Amino acid sequence: MRFGIIGVGRMGANIARRATRAGHECVAFDIDSAVVHALGADGVQPSGSIAELVELLPAPRVVRIRSENPPDTIRVRQDGSVNTNVLEPGHQLVVISSVSSGEAYGMNVKGGGPPMQKIAAPSPEIVLDAQERTRNLNLPAPLLAPNSRVRLLAQQTLRGAGANESDYARARRLSLMLQQRAVYTLRPPAIPANVDATEYFLFQNRRGYCTYFAGALTVMCRSVGIPARVVSGFVNPEWVENGQTGLLREANAHAWTEVWVEGWGWATLDATPPDDRGDNAPDWWENWADLLGSTLDSGRSWLADNKTKVAWGLLLLVGMLTFAGTRIGLADPFLARLQRLTTGKARLSQAQAQRMVTKSYYKAARRLARRFRRRTSWETPSEWLTAAEAALDLESPQPLRELTKLYQQAKYSPREVSSQDGEAAMAQLRLVSWKRRKEA
Repeated sequence: MRFGIIGVGRMGANIARRATRAGHECVAFDIDSAVVHALGADGVQPSGSIAELVELLPAPRVVRIRSENPPDTIRVRQDGSVNTNVLEPGHQLVVISSVSSGEAYGMNVKGGGPPMQKIAAPSPEIVLDAQERTRNLNLPAPLLAPNSRVRLLAQQTLRGAGANESDYARARRLSLMLQQRAVYTLRPPAIPANVDATEYFLFQNRRGYCTYFAGALTVMCRSVGIPARVVSGFVNPEWVENGQTGLLREANAHAWTEVWVEGWGWATLDATPPDDRGDNAPDWWENWADLLGSTLDSGRSWLADNKTKVAWGLLLLVGMLTFAGTRIGLADPFLARLQRLTTGKARLSQAQAQRMVTKSYYKAARRLARRFRRRTSWETPSEWLTAAEAALDLESPQPLRELTKLYQQAKYSPREVSSQDGEAAMAQLRLVSWKRRKEA
């Protein structure tokens, strides 16, 4: 086969060399002519322009652009990729891509899909050369450190893997773990500066789109010695014309992972949750839900990054409220319970204990007024209670009697009100019952 490559970067150069070694003929063009001519030593035929490259290829051409008003020129970007501009209605872009040999993807291996167990006698023709293996195991040094959280998570996930499991089966365990650990969203929070993207996705954010899932799976695979790479393209086309032609939109863009399986070749794994693959055009409800989820996650992330500030702020707020409540008596019951829990005794000041007795009586008096009547100015608390008992015929009036007694002592007796009096008033308030006696 004779084919052409436009834009000879590192990947393009490797494809050209490997194809030439396999017996194919390759024509190459790049804006950097020195790079193209350097490939001549490997048997690649250089070309001085895209037009010359096209002329050197037999029909049908590898790439052609067809439309009612074809563009005058094809521009090549600095990175070597072809810029076709924005396609107008009626324009059609047809790309015929070169596919790797069947051996590289296990196409010529009997037994169907990627093996779950190690191949006992791998084919000598299906190998990953040293340069490719190094490239697809490469990671920044911090991610390969023994204490790397990403590496430790991958090792923990693979702890139950059998000794004879293939790298595909091990990578699949990592993929399933990712699908359960993270949530798909088109609006993930921005990755903070100087933070590793994979570590942030796995341990803090846990929200992202297909690139996040594919990148995380690739990094985890590499961290445990499984060659892996990220692949991008399109999925889930809209099939038309009796299933012979598929319509791909920007919403179908997707990224996934390929792992190298010894003796079998490159195997595809997709860590993105199945329902979200190639789904980049959600409806309005999903957009709002996604926005709300991202906002909540951003809030949780902020709280996680500012735990110390939040803790000191809460302590300050509690202190201020406690001080204010103490001044007006609101915190007295709380302080009494806290002291009893910590020391076994409630040690309140006389003023605090007196406020507790008074407040307890006033609560009971308001309830009594709703059921009987308000106390007149000439009635003592005891007289009012006696009249209420006669009218209401309460079944258990004793708690009200004790509470009234404590209130009158706190209000009129020269004796100091103790912490025990305050606790007793609260206890009697809890025992107050408005149940009436049953008629005989």
